[in-house]
Amino acid sequence: MGLDESKKARIKRPFTSQELKDFIGGDKFWAKFEKQNGEKREIRCDFIPRSRYKDNHGKWRKIKNHREKSDFEISNFLNVYDIENYGYRKINLGTLYYLRIRNNKFLVKPTDESRLDHKEPEVELEHLP
Repeated sequence: MGLDESKKARIKRPFTSQELKDFIGGDKFWAKFEKQNGEKREIRCDFIPRSRYKDNHGKWRKIKNHREKSDFEISNFLNVYDIENYGYRKINLGTLYYLRIRNNKFLVKPTDESRLDHKEPEVELEHLP
C-alpha cells in the first residue's frame, strides 16, 4: 500500500515532533534510533494510550499517576509505547534515523534550521522505495 496524495505532499516539509505524531496517527510503526549510550535500537511502537504496563519484574501494573510532560519533553521526544516490551519509551527526535509505517519506509534526517522562533527541533522524511 503506497502513500496517498496528501501524505506525499506533506513529506516535502519538515516535521516537528507533534507533526510527526499526527502524520503517523494511530498506526503501529517501527522506529530505529541511537540510544544515549551510542547503541542502535529498533522498536515496534505506537501512540495509543494504555492503562497498564509491565514492570521490571514482569508484573503488570496499573498506571496511577499521570505526570504532565514539559514543553522540552514534548518538543524533543516522541513518547511511544513499546509493543514488544510492554512499556513506554522516549525516542529523541535528534537520534531517530528510520521509520517504517505499514509498508512505507522513511529515512529520517534532522534539519539544521528551524522555522519556529523558539527553535523546536525538526526532521525531514525521505520516502524509500
